[in-house]
Amino acid sequence: MSSDTTVATSELLDNPDPLLDRNQARVYANLTDRTSRLLFERRVFPTVKIGRRVLVRRSDLDAYIASCTRPAVTQ
Repeated sequence: MSSDTTVATSELLDNPDPLLDRNQARVYANLTDRTSRLLFERRVFPTVKIGRRVLVRRSDLDAYIASCTRPAVTQ
């Protein structure tokens, strides 16, 4: 049974779309603490709430970052 648990745990760790807490999202997106707090409070991207924890999928954070991207200015 422990080998089944080990396999399940390793599969979870290899998740290509992990759930990030506010601090992990802040570090991943290189945001200030204030900005990350405001983005989570304003719910600008979908979140998952498990108990008291509010989490964001990395793909949803990436989509939000992509939506904030502005085109280059050509002269």
